[in-house]
Amino acid sequence: MKNFAALEKFFSQKMEELESQIKSTLNNFFSSFEISVKEFISRYNKPVPYFEPKNLKEKCIVDVLRRIHSKSVEYFEQQNVLICGDNSGFVSVLDLNTYKVCDQIRVSDSLISNLKICEKNKTVIVTSNQSVTLLNLLGRKKLKKIKTVDQHDSLFALLPLEHLNQLYTSGHNLGISLWDMSLLKPRGRLDTNGHKGVGKMLYLPKYNWIVAGFKDGWIGCYDVRKRKQVSGVSTGYNQWYINHMSFSDSQDILFANVMQGRISSWKLIDGRLEFYKEIHFDGFELNNIVCTNNEQLFVYSSGNNRIQAFDVVSEHSMDALHLSYNLTFFKFIPCKNLLVLGSASPNKLRFLNSS
Repeated sequence: MKNFAALEKFFSQKMEELESQIKSTLNNFFSSFEISVKEFISRYNKPVPYFEPKNLKEKCIVDVLRRIHSKSVEYFEQQNVLICGDNSGFVSVLDLNTYKVCDQIRVSDSLISNLKICEKNKTVIVTSNQSVTLLNLLGRKKLKKIKTVDQHDSLFALLPLEHLNQLYTSGHNLGISLWDMSLLKPRGRLDTNGHKGVGKMLYLPKYNWIVAGFKDGWIGCYDVRKRKQVSGVSTGYNQWYINHMSFSDSQDILFANVMQGRISSWKLIDGRLEFYKEIHFDGFELNNIVCTNNEQLFVYSSGNNRIQAFDVVSEHSMDALHLSYNLTFFKFIPCKNLLVLGSASPNKLRFLNSS
C-alpha cells in the first residue's frame, strides 16, 4: 500500500513537471510566433517617404545594351542593387552605389516577362516565354542559376510568398497555379471560378489574400489557405486586361487600370471590395501604377511621354515630368525615394529623386 502511494506521488510529480514543460514550450512557441508575425507584417507595412513630383531631378543615367521589360525590374535592399531582365533573355545586376552593372547571366533565348526577388533566401525568380528559372544572388552581387522548369504557356503574372515557400503563376490562357518555390514543383491551383488570364497579382497580408486582375475585367481575392475566392468585383470592362494594380501603403485602397485612361479604386471594408473612385485621364495609355505617401499621392505614367501625379484625396492631378524620350517603364523605390525610368532608342536607365 505504501509502495502504491509512493508510486502515485511520483507520477503526480512527473505529471506536474510535464504539464509545466508543455506550458513553457507553448508559451515560447506562441511568443515566437507573435514576434514572427509582427516582423512579417512590418516588412509589408514599411512607411513610405514623402515623394514630391514637382521637384524631380535627374541623378544618374546608365546606358544598357538591351531593352528592359516593365515587369522585370526589382530592387534588392540588402545589397542595394537593381535586378533587371531584358528582351534578349539576360538578367543583370546593377549596383546602385556605383550605378554600374556588376553581373549578368543569360537564362533564356526570349524576353524576360517577369522577375521577382525573395529577400530572405536571396533568390531571384524569372519567367520567360515558356520557362521558370530560379537564380541565387550571391554575397558578392553575382547571380548563379539553380534550376529551370519548362512551361507550355507564356507566364504573364508572378507572385512569390517567401514565408510560405509558395510561388503563384498565371498565363494568358491559364488560371492561377501554385508551386513549391524552392523545388519549382507544381502543388495545385487556386479555384478561380473559371476566370483565366491574370495580368497582375498582389499579396495582402492583412487578410492573407492573393488579389488577381484578369483579362476579362474581373478582380478576384483568394484565401491563401483555402485556395478559394472569398471576394471579387467586376470592373465592367470585360475586354480589358488588368495588368497594373497597386495598394495604398495602408493597404486599405486598391487601384487598377480598368481601360485606357481610367483607373478605378476600391476600399477594403470588412473583407469586401467596395467601389471608391474612378479617375479619368483621357488619351493616356497607362504603363504602371505606383502609390506613394499613403493615399495622398498617386503616381502613374503614360504612353505620350509624360509622368503625372494625382492626389486621391483632393482629386487634383498635375504634370510632374515631361519626357523627351520614349518611356518603356518606370518603378518607384520607396526606401530610397528614387524613381527609375526605362527608355528605348537608345536603351537607358534614368534615376530621379525628389529634393
